[in-house]
Amino acid sequence: MFRVVLVGELGEQVFSVDAGEVAEEIRKASSESITEEDLRQRVEYILRSKVLERLKIPWGRWRPPKARYEVTLVSGVRPDTLYGHVIIEYKRPKSFDSLSNFERALEQVKGYIMVHAQVEARYPRYFGVVLDGYWIGFVRYRSAVKDFECSRRYDINRSTVARLIEAIVGLSRKALSATELLKDFGSGSPIAREAVKGFYSKLQGTTARTEVLFRDWRRVFSQVCAYSPDKLRGLEKDYGFVGRDVDVEKLLFSLHTYFALIMKLIAAEVASLYVAPRLWSYLRALEDAYYSGHEKLRDELRELEEGGIFVTLGIMNFLEADYFAWYLDEWDEQLAKCIAAIIRKLSDYDPSAAELEPERVRDLFKRLYQNLVPKRVRHDLGEYYTPDWLAEFVLNEVGWTLETFERKREETGNPLEPLELRLLDPACGSGTFLVLAISRLRRYIEEHYISKRAALRRIIRNIVGFDLNPLAVIASRTNYLIALGDMLREKGAEPIEIPVYLADSIMVEQRPTLYGGASYVLRTTVGEFNIPLSIIEKGMLAKVLSILEECIKGRYSSQEFKERLLMEVPLNEADVSYLVGLFNTMIKLEKEKKNKIWLRILKNSFAPLFAGKFDYVVGNPPWVLWDNLPDDYRRALESLLRFYGLWKPAERWGGSKIDISALFTYVCNDKYLHEQGNFAFLITQSLVKSKGAGERFRRFRIRQTPLKPLILHDLVEIKPFEGANNRTAAIFLKKGEEIEYPITYILWRPKAVVDQTDSLNEALRKTERIRMLAKPSDEGNSLSPWLALPKKALNAVQKARGKCYYKAYEGINSGGANAVYWLKIIDVQGEKETIIDVPPHLRKFFREKISKFKLVFVENITKGMKKKVKKIRMVIEDFFVYPMIKTKHLEKWKVNDYIYTLQMHDPIKRIGYDERWIKINFPKTHSYLKRFEKLLLNRAAYKKYMSNREAPFYTMYNLGEYTYAPYKVVWNQMGNKLSACVISKVNDKFLGEKLILPEHVLAFIPTDNPDEAHYLCAILNSSITDLILRSIAGGTKSFGTPKIIEDSIKIPKYDPNNKIHIQLSTLSKKAHKLASQNNIYELSKVEEEVDKIVAKMYGITGEELKEIKKTLRILQGEEVEEEEEEKIPVLEPNVTILNPVITENKPSNIEISITNPSNETITNAKLKAELPTTTIEQLFQKIEKEEKLTIPIDGLKKGEYKVKLTLDYATKEERKRIEKELILYVKEERKKKGKREISIEELFG
Repeated sequence: MFRVVLVGELGEQVFSVDAGEVAEEIRKASSESITEEDLRQRVEYILRSKVLERLKIPWGRWRPPKARYEVTLVSGVRPDTLYGHVIIEYKRPKSFDSLSNFERALEQVKGYIMVHAQVEARYPRYFGVVLDGYWIGFVRYRSAVKDFECSRRYDINRSTVARLIEAIVGLSRKALSATELLKDFGSGSPIAREAVKGFYSKLQGTTARTEVLFRDWRRVFSQVCAYSPDKLRGLEKDYGFVGRDVDVEKLLFSLHTYFALIMKLIAAEVASLYVAPRLWSYLRALEDAYYSGHEKLRDELRELEEGGIFVTLGIMNFLEADYFAWYLDEWDEQLAKCIAAIIRKLSDYDPSAAELEPERVRDLFKRLYQNLVPKRVRHDLGEYYTPDWLAEFVLNEVGWTLETFERKREETGNPLEPLELRLLDPACGSGTFLVLAISRLRRYIEEHYISKRAALRRIIRNIVGFDLNPLAVIASRTNYLIALGDMLREKGAEPIEIPVYLADSIMVEQRPTLYGGASYVLRTTVGEFNIPLSIIEKGMLAKVLSILEECIKGRYSSQEFKERLLMEVPLNEADVSYLVGLFNTMIKLEKEKKNKIWLRILKNSFAPLFAGKFDYVVGNPPWVLWDNLPDDYRRALESLLRFYGLWKPAERWGGSKIDISALFTYVCNDKYLHEQGNFAFLITQSLVKSKGAGERFRRFRIRQTPLKPLILHDLVEIKPFEGANNRTAAIFLKKGEEIEYPITYILWRPKAVVDQTDSLNEALRKTERIRMLAKPSDEGNSLSPWLALPKKALNAVQKARGKCYYKAYEGINSGGANAVYWLKIIDVQGEKETIIDVPPHLRKFFREKISKFKLVFVENITKGMKKKVKKIRMVIEDFFVYPMIKTKHLEKWKVNDYIYTLQMHDPIKRIGYDERWIKINFPKTHSYLKRFEKLLLNRAAYKKYMSNREAPFYTMYNLGEYTYAPYKVVWNQMGNKLSACVISKVNDKFLGEKLILPEHVLAFIPTDNPDEAHYLCAILNSSITDLILRSIAGGTKSFGTPKIIEDSIKIPKYDPNNKIHIQLSTLSKKAHKLASQNNIYELSKVEEEVDKIVAKMYGITGEELKEIKKTLRILQGEEVEEEEEEKIPVLEPNVTILNPVITENKPSNIEISITNPSNETITNAKLKAELPTTTIEQLFQKIEKEEKLTIPIDGLKKGEYKVKLTLDYATKEERKRIEKELILYVKEERKKKGKREISIEELFG
């Protein structure tokens, strides 16, 4: 018998109540009652004597206006509870045999809540119950949708009575909500500060096991984010560590331990609620243990950390492979005091919110972690939580919807078939996608009255998550458990696993063995663990690890372990030999007190090998650049990159800028997705917009299997991750279908800030979406960056697309030592006459002899530099000092300032100038550089490229003969808008006439001809070029790179006899002059003329040029696309049936919803609903957000019926009409107990 235990204290007395017994008493009371007043008196007595009086919860009666009888009103005494009042409405026994009577009762309770609450803001504080002694139903108000939510009709049984009791119990305890938790446990709370300091103090001088766990946590954590200790600086101030040296890595480990402990305690409380609900709690028991002595609390927590409470409840893997139980080995009275404070405060919370209002609890851990770890630190580490609205949108777009489930059921005729759909999140984080996926299935389960036991077994088999972050796994398992909710009560005697595993989704390393086979390898800080491949393939891993763990606990010898293995598992000699070696390693770790978690980590790490294939793979993989991964992890991943073609065969090792999300995309499609499966990832937009590593990503092919991009949503401007500038995009792929360009490309633009906590409807209301098309920017190269534009503009700019005649270059590069080469000239100290022979190969730049130079007093520029370099002042020769422009100095058509730089690179030999020549002829310059020799020799670029060439230590990069061209058209490489300008020599007040050089984040085309330079500048500054570059790589680091210009803009060679070329050159010169005068009005007219002439050169018509300019305004946020075909019709009203599934031969109420997603109120709306047995018309004066219409309908026979809905409505501009034809599903009435529609095998798998 399933028993609900209600445990609490009243003096020394402990009491319990069997919820099944209460349910039976209520049914008995109903059989003895004739009127609803009879029933109320009897049920009230049962509830008072069993629950209310023992908990000292106030209760009373209240007669609503015009009501015939009183209702039971139970009220709490504290403002922070989940509910403040429970209203119980009674009806004559068996009244609810009529569904219409049941629904009328629900409507009555809604009215009672509104009357008693008086204002809408108080509605969520009420929980309504309707009861006729045989049937029960529940009503609550959901703030998120601003409407009441009613349950279906349930039998009076142990589970439904438990839900009633939970609501009553909740009146005496604080609601489990993110808002309340942040107050008590957030970063500013005394509990957080004391606990984190307590944990941190115990990490100083730790046991061997704790040190090992800390080091392995650091290893794993560095693989899941852009981790480095420098990014944690400042965290110590947030937790009150003042005036002391703090190990910030151990501080973060302490913070993770604190957060993990809170999650475990809440999870234990919630799990015990689901499987064995109690009035008082598991946490109360821990509190009692502390008062019995702190060692008793340690023992109880050790049982928790080893999974004891969860195993007792039948959940086998909830706590395992945990890095955060180390504190038990460092236990003392002071630490016990900190932990007891956490438990004491948590025990004041009511866990029933997890079942009664799971949506309030869903983001609990997300919000708490975001509060505990400062936003700056999380963003530096690349830690971003997916907001629920975005995950909801991704699931809609990928097809994990109720419509899909219904279609699957119709196709197969089996209502259980949708539960066989499989979904994987291979980087599940806190479990957002998993929880929302389960939520949608639960709605389907409710609508089709599917056995919760059957549903539970299928869900835990088919909705799976992996993550390499141990903290995320705990959060995800807890959220998964909450999402399963009351289904856990139906799990039966067979234990379950929560299918979220601490595992690397993309790599389980393989290695050949000495015996000719292969083994899987797991690397840890205590060494490598090897498992023979054959054991995995035969499915014997779980059995082998179980035996291994038992033998270690039983202190078996190696021989005894071997004999037991041979007796219980069919293994060959080689496999046994490997396993004995593993056993000996574990025994050694046990003796060194470094064991405990490694076997469970092994089990989790190999979970991906058993996962099988999925119909859907969705998620938000880690976005970590290759350079930011640990060296050993990069080496381990190298073969995967090459296997999936994400690494060019001839490419230098370590030179790729690939983001690991690209590798996730390919591996997860290959390993986990069925042919014709659906794939959706949040990725960095640069993967479709950049050259280099992005090109390999855009192959969209795994060996012979194609991946078809269906649609890409560009969310860059929305900044969905707490406003971070990380260029978010959502890509949707179909496995096994060939790519077809162009691809639908949706650009999202904000109308208001989208918050993390917004609903999907709110996010849609705050944004607009522009439909565009994307295709490779180079028609001859399908891997080139995508060009994304509205259809008409895309066709127009194609005429200007192609290869550029000219070669472009980057500006000069110090190789990471700007603070050495960048200078400020303070003064000129004089001139020196001399005769210096210039090496023959340099004479075309500097003439044959140098007869004099100036001595300039300089200081190096150190402000704002990444590397700390000592500031010095010295006199040096001016020969190698040049004016230099940076991005901030460059504007369209003009240069507004410059700094100075040393240029020490031989443009012919492509290394530093000959050091002997410098020493003899320019000793002061050499002396200045010598002060920084160690720093310059340690530059990564120098060691990689120049050290083997014996290049002078001051060698620079990106210099050649082209650097000394007398004219250059120069532009910015990064940003959203290209600004080009012609530069040449400048008459500097210190240096005299000297060539201006661009730095490396600028690009340029060199020329000897000023007319040619201005011709090029006019084309680059045109709206046509601007749009092409914005649409390919706007905002990325690839925006204006030399390669992008060379491959994307079809610039023909300058022809001095071509009238158009001459016109463009002349207009550019005029624009430069007007820009220097800041004559904006006249300059704008010249720019208009430039656009017309460039368009003429490319054969772009006047109408097409208008389309190009309009599109630019759209991209700049100045104008919204007008053509219907270019907009997504998301702002139209939607009409739908909220309950499209009803039962045959019973009168029903059909509920129709009209939602208005726009900010504009709809007026004078008329809804016409043509149903199978009736036609109804209803007028609405206005619809702001949502209106509903309930239509009674007579009983129908089993089958599908068409329902036609027509909505006529008015906006400010016009009157519109929407017509929709929907399906009403009438299902067969459930058979009475003992008659099954589905076989036992089907039902329970």
